[in-house]
Amino acid sequence: MSQINAVEAPIINSPYDEPQFHWHIEVAKPPEKRPGRRPASYFFRVPDRAARGRKTKKQEALFDDASKGQEYLLDLANLIRQRRQEWRERDYAGATKVTRELLELWQSPDRQQRLFYAQLEAVETVLFLVEGPDDLKQGVNVPTDEPGGDAKEAGYKAFVRYALKMATGSGKTTVMGMLAAWSILNKVAQPQNPAYSDTVLLVCPNVTIRDRLRELDPNLDELSLYRTRQLVSLQRMPDLRRGEVFITNWHNLERRELSDVNGTSARVVKRGVPVEKLRTVKLGGRDDLSEADIRQQALTGAFDIVRELRDAKGRLTGFDVREVRYYESDAAFLRRVLGNRKGRSSAIFVMNDEAHHAYRRGKLDAEDSYAIDEETAEVDAREATVWVEGLDRINNALGGKKNGIRLCLDLSATPFYIQGSGNEVGKPFPWVVSDFSLLEAIEAGLVKIPQLPTQDIGGTQTPAYFNVWRWVQELAEKDGASGKLTPDVLMRYATQPIMQLGVWAAEFREPVPERRCWASGLFFGHGRHGRSSHAPERAAAGVLCGAACAPISVQAGTNEAIRRRFSAAQTSFHSARTRSRPRRLNWRNPSTLLIQPLGGSAIHLRLR
Repeated sequence: MSQINAVEAPIINSPYDEPQFHWHIEVAKPPEKRPGRRPASYFFRVPDRAARGRKTKKQEALFDDASKGQEYLLDLANLIRQRRQEWRERDYAGATKVTRELLELWQSPDRQQRLFYAQLEAVETVLFLVEGPDDLKQGVNVPTDEPGGDAKEAGYKAFVRYALKMATGSGKTTVMGMLAAWSILNKVAQPQNPAYSDTVLLVCPNVTIRDRLRELDPNLDELSLYRTRQLVSLQRMPDLRRGEVFITNWHNLERRELSDVNGTSARVVKRGVPVEKLRTVKLGGRDDLSEADIRQQALTGAFDIVRELRDAKGRLTGFDVREVRYYESDAAFLRRVLGNRKGRSSAIFVMNDEAHHAYRRGKLDAEDSYAIDEETAEVDAREATVWVEGLDRINNALGGKKNGIRLCLDLSATPFYIQGSGNEVGKPFPWVVSDFSLLEAIEAGLVKIPQLPTQDIGGTQTPAYFNVWRWVQELAEKDGASGKLTPDVLMRYATQPIMQLGVWAAEFREPVPERRCWASGLFFGHGRHGRSSHAPERAAAGVLCGAACAPISVQAGTNEAIRRRFSAAQTSFHSARTRSRPRRLNWRNPSTLLIQPLGGSAIHLRLR
C-alpha cells in the first residue's frame, strides 16, 4: 500500500452553496486544492469478500491491484448537471406556477433553516427532467429498467426510473418531502396533467426507517416535515392534505398467500390466483417427516411428487414436489398497499429509500467468481425480487404507462449492484441522474471527517492497524497457521489492537456540544445520533419533549425495576402539555431509553 497523504483541512466549501473547490488527491503526491467542482464519478473495485478462498500469489496480486479502485465518470449525471445549470440561468423555463412558488420558498434567503445545496440539486434535477424545455433535454437519454422476459410475458411494462445519489447525512428524507409536495400540489392545481400524481408511495428497507419516515405524512400538519422544515407554506397545507403519502417497507410488497377463505382452505375452494411452485421436501428435518408421511400428503392432493432425491449410496433423502398455491389477486394486493384510492389519480409517484436494495436480478455468470456470496446472496435476492416485483405488480394493476407508476425515484448513497445480484458487482444503476458524493459531503462539512491510520513505527509499507483483520491474517500465516482462524488464534493477535482502541477512545473522546431545544429554548448536552452525553457520575438525561427539556433520573437495575421507572416516566410525559409527546419507551433494554415524538426522529438516551 502506498503512503497516504492526509488532508489537514478537508472542509473547503459551504454546505448551502454549490462546491467552489475540491481536493485533488493522487497516490504519492500531496493533496492539491483546485478551483471548481469535481465531476460526478465512482470508484470501481472488486469487493473485499470476493477475495475469500484465494490462495495463489497471482490471485492475491490481482485482488490487491483491484482493491485500489479505478475512477469512472458518471457521464449522464455530468451532462444533466450542466443542463440543469443552464435551466437555472433561463429562470426555470417551462416550470409550472406551483413549481416556481416552491422553488422560491426553498431558495429564500429569509428561511430559518436553509436547505443544503445537495438537497436543492437533487430536487431540481427531477424537476428539470419533468418540466424542463425539450431543447435542453436533447441528448439526455436515461436508460429504462426493463422487466425480465417472464415479467413481460405476464404483461408487466417498464416505468420511468431515476436514481439520486446522495451521501449519507446530506438530507435524503427532506428531499423526499420536497418532491412529494411538488407532485401533490401540482396535481391538485392541474388535475388533468398526467405528469403528476396526488398519491405518493414511499418504500423503505425496514420498519425502523418506516417509522422515521412517518413525518412525511401531510396529515401530521404542523408536526409534519413539510412545516418543521418549511417545505410548504401554511396556506398550501390544505391542498397538500388532499393528497396521500403511503409509507411501507418492502416486505409489504410481497404477494400474500391465501391460507383460507371463510374458514375453508383456499386450495379447496380455489380462491385467488393459482401459482405453480416447485420445492424440495426432505426426510427428517424439523417436522421429522418419513417417506410414508410425504407420500400420504401427495395422495391427499397437497402436491405432486416430481422425482425422488437420493444420496451417493442410493439412500432416499427427499422429494422434489410440484404444488399449486393460491395468492391474492393484483386488485386485492393494490387495495392492501394503497387503500381504497377513491377519487385519486390512476398514476402514482414512487420513491425508494435506500434503493440499492431494489434492483432487477440479472443472470449469474458461472465464470464470475466475484458475483456469488453464499452467505448473503439468498437474503439479498429475496429482498430485491419482492421489492421490484411488487412495484411491477402495482404498475400493472393500475394499467401501466400513464396510469401506473408515473415516476419512480431511487434515493441512496450507494446505488450500486451488490454481490449475488446477477449484475456486474460494484457498478452503479445506469439511471443515476444526480450525484452528491461522500467526498463532496466531507468537503462541505456535512459529515464527519474519516480518520485513517496513515503511518506507524512498525517500519512496514502498510500501517499495522489500517486493516486489523488482514494484519492478523498475515501474522498468523507467518507463524504457520493455515485455514480458517479459530477464535483463540484470532484473539492471540487481536488483543493488542483492541486494548489500543480502548486507550484511544479514552484519550481522544470528543467534547459534547451543547444543543438547544427548539421549543423551550433551554440548552442540554447532546451527543451523536441523538444520544445524550452526560458526565458518567450523573444518571440523568436531557429529553427533547417539545415544550420543555425535562430531566429524567434513571438508575440501572433489573428489567422489572427499569420498566416501573420507565412507566412512571411515560406517565409524566403523557400528562405534560407538550407539542410532541413520547410514543415509545424501550424498557426491555436496560441501557437505553427511546423517546420518539410524534412527527419527529427517535431519540435514544444512554443510561449511565
